[in-house]
Parts: sequence; C-alpha cells; structure tokens
Amino acid sequence: MRLSDLPVLAQKAARRLRYYVKGYRNYWKYTKVPKEDDLWVFSGFRHACYMDNTRYFYEYVLAQYPQVRAVWLTTDENVLALLRSQGKPVCRMDSPEGVDLMSRAGVAFTDHFVMTDYSPEWGLNDRTRVVQLWHGVGFKAMGDQRGVRNTTERGVRYSRDILPAPADGRGKAFLKKIKYRFLAPFREKMERYFVMTDTGQEREDTIFRFWGVPEEARVPAGNPRCLPLYTAVRAENPAKVLYAPTYRFDAAHEEALIGGFLQALPLLQRRLEAMDACLTLRLHPHTWRDYGDRITSALRGFDRIAWDREPDVYATLGEYTLLVTDYSSIAMDFVSPERPVLFLCPDYDWFIKNEAGFTLDFPSCVPGRVVPSWEAALPEMEAYLKDPLRDKELRRERIAYFFRPDVGSARDCARIAGAVIKKLEAR
Repeated sequence: MRLSDLPVLAQKAARRLRYYVKGYRNYWKYTKVPKEDDLWVFSGFRHACYMDNTRYFYEYVLAQYPQVRAVWLTTDENVLALLRSQGKPVCRMDSPEGVDLMSRAGVAFTDHFVMTDYSPEWGLNDRTRVVQLWHGVGFKAMGDQRGVRNTTERGVRYSRDILPAPADGRGKAFLKKIKYRFLAPFREKMERYFVMTDTGQEREDTIFRFWGVPEEARVPAGNPRCLPLYTAVRAENPAKVLYAPTYRFDAAHEEALIGGFLQALPLLQRRLEAMDACLTLRLHPHTWRDYGDRITSALRGFDRIAWDREPDVYATLGEYTLLVTDYSSIAMDFVSPERPVLFLCPDYDWFIKNEAGFTLDFPSCVPGRVVPSWEAALPEMEAYLKDPLRDKELRRERIAYFFRPDVGSARDCARIAGAVIKKLEAR
C-alpha cells in the first residue's frame, strides 16, 4: 500500500513517524563522520529561502575567505537555480551530495533555529557545530524561565532535562544520558551553540539569560544583513517611505492589519502627493497567507503607493528616508540618529496579550514615536520627511541599549569569521 493511498491524517502520522525513525538513525550515523573545519554550510529559514543574516554572511565568506569551502544548502528549486546561475556553491540539502556535505561540515550557520533550517534526516548530527547569527535585534519576547517563546517549532525548547549539570546525582545523570540519546536529534540545544552574535544589552536581557548560551560562545558583532545599509544612498525627490509590519500568528489580526492599510489608501495618496513622497508596502518575508489579488487590485489608481513582493528588503533598505513598522526587528537595523522610525501599532494591547508579547517595556524602549492609527501617523510622517534629524537624540539614547558601541559596521562579518576560525583552531 502506498503512502498516498492512506487518509490525510494517516499520511501525516506516517510522515512524522518516518521523520523520527530516519532522523534518529541518521543523526547518530553521521555523528561518526570526521568533520572538516574548512567546510562551512549555510541555509535559510526552513531551508527554502535565500536571505537574511546567513545569506549576507555566506556571500562575505565567499568573497573574503577563499580558504573556506562555503556551500549553501536548500530544498527550494528556485534558490538552487538562482545560486547556480550566479556561480555560487549550492546543493540540494536532501540529495545524497547535500547529506554528505552536511555530515562533514565543520560549521553550520543559521539565523533562525537549527530545527527549522536543518534536519537530522539530512546530515545534521551531534558533532555539528552551530553558529547562530539570529535574525535581528528587536522587542518581542524570545524566552523566559518557562521556555522559548515566539516559535511553534517542537524541538526548540530548553535542554536542561537532557544536558548534564554539576548538581546532578548519579541516578539523574544516568537518566539524562538515556534521554539525550533519544531526544538530542530533535532538540535545538541552544546551550551548545558554538558561536552566537552578541549585539548588546538587549540580547543579554531577552535571550542569553534564558537560553543558556555559554559565555565563551558569545561574539560581539552586529547583523551581516545590514552590510548594504553602510553604503546605500538615500532616495530624494520623491522621498521614499517603507511600511513593513511584522508577522502575526493570528490570521484574523493579520487580515485586519492589511484591511486597515487598504482602507487608508485614499488618505495616504493625498498626503503623499502633498509631501512629494512615495510609500512601499512590504509584508513580513515569512507571511504565507496570500493577499496578492486583494492588494494588487486595491492599489490600482494610487501611483504614490507600491507593493514590493521581493522577500529580501535589505538590498534596498538604505534608500528609504523613513520606516513605518510596528514590532519588527527591521526597525533596529534601519534606525540611526539620521534615520527615523515611526511605530504604527493599532493592535498593541491585543498583541502583548495574544502574540509573543515583550520582555521589554515597549513604549519606553522603542527609538521613535508610537501611534495608534494611520490618521495619527500621517502628521508624524510629514514632520520626519521635512526633518529626518527630528528626535535624533531620542534615537541615539534608545539605540545604545540594543547595540554595543563597537558593533554595527562592515567589520561585523570579519569579527564573526575570525571568532569561528579562532575557536576551530583552538579545538
């Protein structure tokens, strides 16, 4: 009987069982494979996209470290074709060659989670050294004493129940060894990251203190995806405004957010004409819900407003004069004393109760003004476009909490690569 002949629920159960059986077997099988310190593998979110910190660091390594064999792993045919057309080293993650590369890799890079971007079925193993570049600096809660937050991935949880601790007695230590053998292939194990970027005090307060990332793994560095911002030229005549709301797990609230934007189109068009500015909408790159026809149809006749469907915003982010967002980490990549951010948060009370919420006190730490509606946002937008340096001291003060003074430049990638190489050489 073929799997496709089974009922849908039975098919899902069978695939899940196969994942656990094959993942367990291969994880320990490939743990025995010798690792090559000069082989570095990279992947994108759910091994299906080419963007964010891993993309920009991968391209940096290709350009600056010829002694390293850097390979992008993916299961997406479009990404495969794109990188091949550019002559970049790429391989299907789930192919025999991809599994072989993953099993031998000295280091694997992620900017989300290992359990989203790699798989124990395809070469991830117990000796894979993980470099966590993380996807930005932001406001949403990523963990507390109870567990990791803002993710639905099953394996992303603390591993205190399977990792040894000094206070463990013999019985507990033995039990942990047994549990580790069975559970390790399907756990994130943040406590064993090889390297993780340390952007500043925010990362200490919202991630490090909860996730258990070891001190020796933390490397002072910013986000590689910000590289294009350091040389970008801001657009003028007309000025460019970017509207980039964050992802909502709740479909109804995401629908309401889009609906509110579309209802404001006539008002936005009139005010943008008066300001001699254009506004571009970008949805969160991992938004899977399809708004294509609805947004495209609604934008007809509004020549000052566009929808950019390219997932990677960072190639053009530096061209904008003003960013309008809500709770997205893109705010902290864009903001500077010279670049203002406006926080449009119509569902603030709902968001803090029903989505990830915040470890920080959002209103008192964001580097910009917070408004509840498009009607309230438009006067602020106009003021910022007339004077981008408005509120620059507020931004300077708030940024200092999120970023160490020695990060946030083109040198960040060199710091990360140097730290990885130094740790590899020391082992």
